Amino acid sequence: MSVPRLLGSNNPFDQKKRAILSQIEVTSEINPDASPKGTLDIKLLPLIELINSHEDMVTTSSCSGRVSVYLEGDKTVVLEERADSVDAAATREKVGAKGAGGKWLFVTHDPLYLSESWWTDAFNYTEAIDSSDAFITSIRYVLYKFEAMILHIKCRDHKSASTLYNLAMSCGFRESGIGSNDLVAIRISLKLDAPVAYLDKNNLSDGNATINPLVNSDYMKLLTKMSLDRFQENFRRMDELMKKIRDNMFGDAAANINTDNNGPSGKNTAWEDKEARRLRKREEGLKKKQEMELLREKTKQELTKKELTQSS
Repeated sequence: MSVPRLLGSNNPFDQKKRAILSQIEVTSEINPDASPKGTLDIKLLPLIELINSHEDMVTTSSCSGRVSVYLEGDKTVVLEERADSVDAAATREKVGAKGAGGKWLFVTHDPLYLSESWWTDAFNYTEAIDSSDAFITSIRYVLYKFEAMILHIKCRDHKSASTLYNLAMSCGFRESGIGSNDLVAIRISLKLDAPVAYLDKNNLSDGNATINPLVNSDYMKLLTKMSLDRFQENFRRMDELMKKIRDNMFGDAAANINTDNNGPSGKNTAWEDKEARRLRKREEGLKKKQEMELLREKTKQELTKKELTQSS
């Protein structure tokens, strides 16, 4: 993705956009960004490039959608430390997935990685089910999640933010909204969230606690199928959003953006600021005017020639 020229503008939005695009330009697996994945999702690149080619928008964070398996952290919270021992401190249990020591066991943004029995390698899944300790409050669950696309776009003004928001809502991204500083969040509630295993601290393997499944392989196959269906719907709505943005926010400029059936294909070199666009439109108008004058002159000459032929 090439960084557009913003003509050295000191406008705060232009400065922000320059900084973001410069960061995107140098991001790679060797030089990752601050996201868990470290780089932009490939399936979201066409939409990101389209949005960033518009002078009034820039993406600030994104995820194309993903399936993840996450081990919860330690949910015990120390409420009061006593002088004799930390172990004697009063504690309570947090509800939810956050906690110290949590980690990702598996993450993919591409449905192709959800192959047959993928979960066997993802978190050392075994068919044997032992849920005897699964109801202990402090237990650390292994959570299966499908999360749909989410995209944050900083807009130059409220008008462009409102236009983008309305387009997103019309494509079914019903959880979208406009935050402070004209930051548009585009999202949808296509999600799955289910516990599939738990960490057994009492059963050690090579000195580490083992993971006990809560569900059988048929249930994992069902979750996989439901996730694949959601991936398909997620990508369909992404394509629809890309088309509506291109058709409604670019106008004639959209013709300068290379596209295929899946949206922009490759690097966009057609970005232009407002002044460049004005000059281009002026040149196009003058060219069209000259063509019309030549056509009128040619028609006039042909009519004169025809009249002379008829009179002779």
